[in-house]
Amino acid sequence: MRDVTNKLALITGGAAGIGAGMAQAFLDAGMRVIIADRSEAALARALDRFAAHTGKIHAVELDVRDRDGWKRTAAHIRDTHGNLHLLCNNAGLGGVTGRLMDCPEADFDLMLGVNLIGIYNGVHALGPDMAAHGEGGHIVNTASIIGHFPSMNSAIYSASKFGVVGMSETLRNEMRPLGIGVSLLCPGNTRTDIYENWERLRSVNQGKDNIDAPPVASGVHAGMDPLAVGRRVLRAVRDDEFYIFTHPEYRRVFAARFDAVLAAHGESAETGHEDDVETVGRAILRGAAS
Repeated sequence: MRDVTNKLALITGGAAGIGAGMAQAFLDAGMRVIIADRSEAALARALDRFAAHTGKIHAVELDVRDRDGWKRTAAHIRDTHGNLHLLCNNAGLGGVTGRLMDCPEADFDLMLGVNLIGIYNGVHALGPDMAAHGEGGHIVNTASIIGHFPSMNSAIYSASKFGVVGMSETLRNEMRPLGIGVSLLCPGNTRTDIYENWERLRSVNQGKDNIDAPPVASGVHAGMDPLAVGRRVLRAVRDDEFYIFTHPEYRRVFAARFDAVLAAHGESAETGHEDDVETVGRAILRGAAS
């Protein structure tokens, strides 16, 4: 998707944070953008922010857990906006949840529902249309740097983001023959309201008022500019890159993790399955190289 001019993008979680950064980068490149968010108020604020791009920016209310909502969104795009070329499954939650054995079932369902199942819902609802129109396209799934090594304070967040990584690595091979590229966004600390959104949505799930959560994550608030992330995503879409890493300082953490994994394998042993291993290895290297 080298030429993105006038191409249509849908961004979930697009009203703020990384989603809004993507929207700005895409609009600046001449794309048409639909931002999706579960909050009508957040969408209204975002449309005000992007008022200079009136006619190129549109909004749709969507909870990514809602499969009927996804069906309505797909029909709305087909009927109102035409062919979709770029799907950014970006909506996500993050929060401190304590030990796994103490984690309430509702918290587990909420975190996995938004972060992982929401991406499945997006691909399932819109992937067939993207493949069918024959104009090519791209899917960007937002994981996290935590999709590659574990969070220290939330097993369910780790589970959701590791899941996005694995699902996207396979999805890439599935979509390539259909003319659809796939990228996996793995940001580090970025200025978002990810923790506040977690607290707000948890309160709704628990039947409480939709309270305004206090700031709880100064490290996130002091992170990378979302627009810088959005521009990095745009470059990856144009260049058909798979892995999108925004924080190179994590390289040494990756090295330590993979060194430990390799050390745990010990000496090679004859198993009779070397051909299978070679096939998987070639698939992984293809993904890493593009």
